[in-house]
Amino acid sequence: FVLDVERGETRRIAPGLTASSVSWSPDGEWLAFTGLARGAEPGLFLVRPDGRDLRRLATGARPSWSPDGRRIAWYDTSSTPIRIEVLDLDAELVTRLASFGPFPLPWADLVFSADAEHLYYTRTFVADDGGYSAHVRRVRMRDRFDEPITSGAGARLLGRSPDGETLALLREGETGGGSAVLTLRNVSSGRERPLLFGPGGPGGPGGPTGLSLLTGRTVASFAWSPDGALLAFDLADTDETAGRSGPLVADLERGLLAPVGGSGVVFGTSLAWRP
Repeated sequence: FVLDVERGETRRIAPGLTASSVSWSPDGEWLAFTGLARGAEPGLFLVRPDGRDLRRLATGARPSWSPDGRRIAWYDTSSTPIRIEVLDLDAELVTRLASFGPFPLPWADLVFSADAEHLYYTRTFVADDGGYSAHVRRVRMRDRFDEPITSGAGARLLGRSPDGETLALLREGETGGGSAVLTLRNVSSGRERPLLFGPGGPGGPGGPTGLSLLTGRTVASFAWSPDGALLAFDLADTDETAGRSGPLVADLERGLLAPVGGSGVVFGTSLAWRP
């Protein structure tokens, strides 16, 4: 669906496909998404915002556009190990940037740096206690040099600010008890600060710390507004069965949080702002 926030109207596109991981092209002319048709492998699709020119590009998930709109990156989960691949739309050439595995990490996005010289991603690994953990890394496009960005407690990449100065992360396990903290990380200095929100409308959090601490919940979908002032995201219970919050929008300047898109629980939401 495409939602007109001002009018509150929605329009369905790509009927017949179960869509997720929606990514809007920088010029606003295309939507890339993970699509699943009955009896078929999950695929990477392109479609116009009005539903025209639907086409399948590859087998993959969680597409991400480069800032100039000339490349699309995605996770290829069709085999083990998992691969990160990039399609040059002009040259119609696919390049493999990294391989890892053997398991996918749900709800972990790929993000190009603002200058398109690096690609940020979340890499999973087996922790000392035998469980799974994750860290954020980045790979350089020109020579595939791969380096860690986070250390310590597990971290999952959510998104990048439009100016390229900040990464949004979900820090998992820092406080124990199955909790997680949303943080903003300065790319240059490496400093992080937790996100703090107060109630901003019906269904908003009840305390002054808002969503800085999530117990038993995770961020299922995340999108930064083009002007950098708003964050849209969708919360899900970590057992993946009890439901999801529906879309929420956080105002970073005012520190407020409010639901959007009507009342009630929305399942399977994947969020993307129009440029």
